[in-house]
Amino acid sequence: IVREKELGTLEQLYMTPVRRGELILGKMAPYIALTILEFCFIAFLMWLVFQVPIHGPFTTLLVLSIPFFLANLGVGLWISTRAATREAASQMALGTFLPSIFLSGYVFPIDSMPWILQPLAYCFHTTWMIDASRSVILRGGSWNELSQHALVLAGMALAALVFGTLQVQKRV
Repeated sequence: IVREKELGTLEQLYMTPVRRGELILGKMAPYIALTILEFCFIAFLMWLVFQVPIHGPFTTLLVLSIPFFLANLGVGLWISTRAATREAASQMALGTFLPSIFLSGYVFPIDSMPWILQPLAYCFHTTWMIDASRSVILRGGSWNELSQHALVLAGMALAALVFGTLQVQKRV
């Protein structure tokens, strides 16, 4: 969206009969497909090259990753609607995604964080996906164990997509 703003083609898109949801879906569909393919390829390389066994069902991990990807795209959509330039969008993305990585338990265990940051860590979708990935890959977690993760990730994805989509104002 921010690139369309910079190039001046967003106004042309607004003049078409395409509705807001169709515009968003058209922009996001290639990213969703590429992300799923990349995820499968990386998991295959992890298994083949690094010989990391996946102890749980891979389909569970794949199904759990889809709302995670959608939540990321929703946040990216919100950022692209708020930023005026691509550079500003990059800075906003850095300021948004870096805390989610540091507070997710990926870099530092959540238990070793200050007590005030521990509840905040669970506000990020990254925390839920990392925990689900560890559960499936390392412990053989099944869908029954991870249903709470699926619900939380789906809720976060829905909230991010709705909030990001509502930020796109089609003006005529």
